Formats: sequence, C-alpha cells, structure tokens
Amino acid sequence: MEPDIRQQLHDAVIAVLRGTVEITPATIRHAAGEAFARFEQQRRIPLSPELRESVIAGIIGEVRGLGPIQPLMDDPLVTEIMINGPDHIYVERGGIKTKTDLRFQSEQDLRRLVERLLMPTGRRIDESLPYADFAIE
Repeated sequence: MEPDIRQQLHDAVIAVLRGTVEITPATIRHAAGEAFARFEQQRRIPLSPELRESVIAGIIGEVRGLGPIQPLMDDPLVTEIMINGPDHIYVERGGIKTKTDLRFQSEQDLRRLVERLLMPTGRRIDESLPYADFAIE
C-alpha cells in the first residue's frame, strides 16, 4: 500500500535535507519549498497551506526532539496532550478535548519518545503497565 501524501511529502523533505550540515527551521522550510514544488509538479496536486505547515511543523518537531507533538508543546493554550497510539493524539485547550490529525511515523517512534521522556523519572512502560502519566515543565 502506498504511503499517504503526508508521508510522501515528509520523505521528500528529508531527502532534500540529506547532507545538510546545519538543520534549522529555516533550512527545513527551504527544503520543504523545493520538495513541495517538485511534488506538485510531478503529481499535479496542489497542496493546501495547512498541509504544508503541518508537514514542516512535524519535521521541525522531529529535529527538536518531540516529533509530531512539538507544535502542541509550543502552544500556550494546550493544557493536556493525550497519546493513545501512533495515530491517536488528542489535545485539550480551554477544557475541550479534540483529536488532532498529528501522528507518529510508527509505533517504535512513539515508544522511543515515551521512553526518553520517562527516563528522568525512573519509570518505564512495558506490557504489564502499557501507559504512563507525566508532566513536562
């Protein structure tokens, strides 16, 4: 099965970034511009500004270390983030919980992030306790 458009765009931007010495949000945006233009030209599919920004934000989040949830962490209106699987990410803003369209690339990516976040607490997740609550300040 062919990956969805978001995954294809993500992979195209990463391919443009390969070999880049210093990866910053500006270099990611530049690479994304190149990759998106090529994608639109080859596929003849216009990309919405929302999709463009979502892909760019996801890649910036990966580089900064929190993957797809980085934009949520940066949003001062977010009071809670709930992750129930790689493609089930919920957010609470103003007391209202909603499902986001954000997703982790894989179960392994999600597990690595959770393990890294829990490491300083001395706690871990496994089959006997497959969930954790924690706060990041």
